[in-house]
Amino acid sequence: MRISGTSYHRLSPRLLLAPFWLAAILLLPALFTLAALGRNYEMLGYEAGSYASFSHIPGRGGAMANTLPSQGHSPWLGSLHERQELAWPLIRRFSEQENLDPALVMALVQVESRFDPMVTSKRGAAGLMQINKVTARHLGLDDPFNPEANLAAGIRYLGSLGKMFNNNTRLMLAAYNAGPGRVQAAGREVPDIKETQEFVDKVLNHSGYFRDRFQ
Repeated sequence: MRISGTSYHRLSPRLLLAPFWLAAILLLPALFTLAALGRNYEMLGYEAGSYASFSHIPGRGGAMANTLPSQGHSPWLGSLHERQELAWPLIRRFSEQENLDPALVMALVQVESRFDPMVTSKRGAAGLMQINKVTARHLGLDDPFNPEANLAAGIRYLGSLGKMFNNNTRLMLAAYNAGPGRVQAAGREVPDIKETQEFVDKVLNHSGYFRDRFQ
């Protein structure tokens, strides 16, 4: 119709919908990318609250490549519960050899790495029991990212600390965290270090849960 000499024409529905179709076409690649990222995170077993970082996997072959394939087929890349179930028979076997409480060792691994064999700390400690490079060399541990080797070496080291401090659990744990020299320097007491004191308390608190669950 004509109003005040001006012509108005009804727009085609196709023209009205054109901006929406254009936006959808532009957004599709981004949506596919986000979906792919979500599948990758699910495959690697990422969990809320976990500080594990799979970027720390070293580029080497051998036992490491066979034990923890990057394709995500290893059970060690499963959920926290699955990793705990996987670690329990190994920890029980190695703990019995060192006369240690396996539930206590399970609690230590929970606090140290949340049973993630690929975790590394800012200080360079690596693997399930967070063994640093110096201690790894002393223990003959060539690959700290190999779960079984890491547990065997870490539990052997923990057992030696138990003997050093007359099987005093608190001192053994403090020495594992801060080093035996600091425990000796503190008069064979838990050092006045907040991190170490919190570590000892956390491990002892978690040990009851693992004792009820596995023993």
